Formats: sequence, structure tokens, C-alpha cells
Amino acid sequence: MNPQAPPNHRRAMLHILAYYERDRRRLARQDEATRHFAASLAAHSQDSQRQTAASLPRRKAMIHIMGTPETTANMPRREHRARDTTRSNSFMRGKLATLGN
Repeated sequence: MNPQAPPNHRRAMLHILAYYERDRRRLARQDEATRHFAASLAAHSQDSQRQTAASLPRRKAMIHIMGTPETTANMPRREHRARDTTRSNSFMRGKLATLGN
């Protein structure tokens, strides 16, 4: 039997154990990073849900103020009518002012 075989065998086993320990530590770090990522993702999701829930009343209020799509479609016509009325009123006031002098 070769007396050198056991020390080489032991050295090989030590290297294998060292590689195993290095890989185990790397996997532990990756696992920790994955846990942190999952926790931050869950927190972000909850924040997004809270923001959506909080903005719902504001959105409803905006719809109430702006009106429904049907009334929103009529808005340009109403604005045009208001401009025409203002223009004709201004014209009439100008006419009256001229006639009054």
C-alpha cells in the first residue's frame, strides 16, 4: 500500500468540504437576497393597492365635477354658445354706448 494515498485523499476531501462550504454560504446569501426582494415586492404591491384605494374617491369626485362622458362631449358646444353670448352682449353694449353719446 502507498503511504502517500491517505494524505492526498484527505487533502481532496478537505478541498471538497471547502467547496461545499463556499457554495453553501453563497446560496445562503442568495436566499437572503431573495427574501429581501420578496419582502420589498410585497411592500410595493401593498403601497400600490393603498394608493389605488386612496385615489378612488378623488377619481369619483373628478368624474362628478367633470361630468359623465355624455356631458363632457357637450362641453365644447356649451363653451361655444357661452362665447357667442358674451360676444353678442359685448356688441350690444358697444352699440348702446355709441348710441347713448
